[in-house]
Amino acid sequence: MRSKTERRRSRRRSGSDPVGAPTSTSKDTSSRGSGRATSTSGAPHGWIALLLIVATLAVFYPVRNHEFVDYDDAIQIVQNPQIREDLGVTGLMRAFQPYGSDWVPLTWISCQINYAFNGLEPGGYLLSNVAFHALNAALLYLALVGMTGAVWRSAFVAALFALHPLHVESVA
Repeated sequence: MRSKTERRRSRRRSGSDPVGAPTSTSKDTSSRGSGRATSTSGAPHGWIALLLIVATLAVFYPVRNHEFVDYDDAIQIVQNPQIREDLGVTGLMRAFQPYGSDWVPLTWISCQINYAFNGLEPGGYLLSNVAFHALNAALLYLALVGMTGAVWRSAFVAALFALHPLHVESVA
């Protein structure tokens, strides 16, 4: 006679679990060596992603009062005639032309959009960088969970990416 656990495993393998338990499982890597199979379908992915976005915006929000830096903002933004183009066909075509030694059309389009909304006010440019960074942190979390199934480890890595002080230079 098979035990209750063996019968349940057999039903799950065949996909006919009468209890309604999820039939797809993933390894729970939060407890090393246990080998337990747990479902991640009930994990709060949306809430964790939203928390990452809110935390990133809260940490980097003070950049709205910062100025452009002297490193390359003067050349890339303030003195760049390409970003002052309208957002029509002419402006988009101009974004695909090299500016000096740079050919970065998506950057120029982003700068054109920022210029249309903010002019040469640095706060708008910096806050859009923060928004991109916050969305990337949420996407990183969702990608890691999708690849590994490890919810809390993925959240930790994404939070480290989002909030680590090393990213201040690239975000702000």
